[in-house]
Amino acid sequence: MTSVNSAILESDIDTIDAKYLMCFVLNIELSDLPLKFDYNLSDAEYKKFTKLVKIRKTGTPIDIITGSKGFWASDFVVNENVLSPRPDSETIIESVLQHRTDKNKKYNILDLGTGSGCLLISLLLEYKNSIGIGVDISQKALSIAKTNADNNGLTNRIDFIQSDWFDNIPTQKFDIIISNPPYIPTYELKNLQEEVKKFDPVLALDGGNDGLDCYRNILKQMHNYIDKDSIIVVEFGYNQHQEINNLFLLNGYKLLSRQFDLSKIIRSHTYKKL
Repeated sequence: MTSVNSAILESDIDTIDAKYLMCFVLNIELSDLPLKFDYNLSDAEYKKFTKLVKIRKTGTPIDIITGSKGFWASDFVVNENVLSPRPDSETIIESVLQHRTDKNKKYNILDLGTGSGCLLISLLLEYKNSIGIGVDISQKALSIAKTNADNNGLTNRIDFIQSDWFDNIPTQKFDIIISNPPYIPTYELKNLQEEVKKFDPVLALDGGNDGLDCYRNILKQMHNYIDKDSIIVVEFGYNQHQEINNLFLLNGYKLLSRQFDLSKIIRSHTYKKL
């Protein structure tokens, strides 16, 4: 028989990865794992763990193996059709909470490029009286987002629309618009980590020649969907903050605030129409 701790140490993969896989096998939280170190795995548990370790050695990300990724205050279903939630994107949630402090108000929220739905769902869980629309060009991504909405009890407060940005969205005013669009310049895609290149959908990564194509497309129509009190929060890549700000200023928007990620890099901006 093999103990939990022995199996982790003998796995020959990164220790934290092995711990996450063991928690998945045992259906426990990472914080509870130390209490299980001396537990002897059953044959079935040990076989499942070793099988997952072999998959991890192929480069498959942990969240794709387990089908789940934690973000903000919830866990979200993920697969190869959506970009797995990153801690950097939590700056969008932080920015909205900073500028919309009354959590009891009813806001109409739009999430452009919703992917797994993690951003919109996280906001709707914070703002209990609000409603939202998640937009994505990928029907496969929307299927995952709908599953996550159902899992979080938000079916009645959220709609999903397949659309190329604003193209299929009925004209209306949104109090909050958020977006984490593709922002990696096409020429940089080949330099990404192997895990990203192999397992993240390129549709969620490729931002065109300079990485800003999606922001330009969004700005073409966004003025039709906001009023003077609306806020817009966008995420962007490393060292793109000045180019993003110039683009928004040229289109008549005022920068309200900037948010730094855990690496102290400017990761998101909040705007309103001038």
